[in-house]
Amino acid sequence: MEVDEDGMLIDELAYNLAVSEGEILDHLYAKGIKPDGVQKLDKEMVKMICREYDVEVIDVGPAKTKEMAKKKEILDVDDIDNLQDRPPVLTIMGHVDHRKTTLLDYIRKTKVGSNALFHSLLIDYTI
Repeated sequence: MEVDEDGMLIDELAYNLAVSEGEILDHLYAKGIKPDGVQKLDKEMVKMICREYDVEVIDVGPAKTKEMAKKKEILDVDDIDNLQDRPPVLTIMGHVDHRKTTLLDYIRKTKVGSNALFHSLLIDYTI
């Protein structure tokens, strides 16, 4: 795990180790350290806790940490040529018989809701 000179918040450390914050606090209390819940642990404390979980700590400078914090673009420039148009996804939720099908029929310009088979299936489903 990479840790910069400033250390790490307890919740960040818990997330990176895939353990609960309480577990980390228990390790600290066992060593006689009583941090508050949002305290930033210095690098040595982070290393001490990581040793408990057999996780190696790698020291990184501030430049590396800032570089890691940059947002990754969802869409890379290389992907633009591969984009395809597609219809939107629409989800309509609600109780039975509250005109969802009628609304979809209007949007799609269909008449699924007037189908007798559809109504019989709908009634069978709701009983």
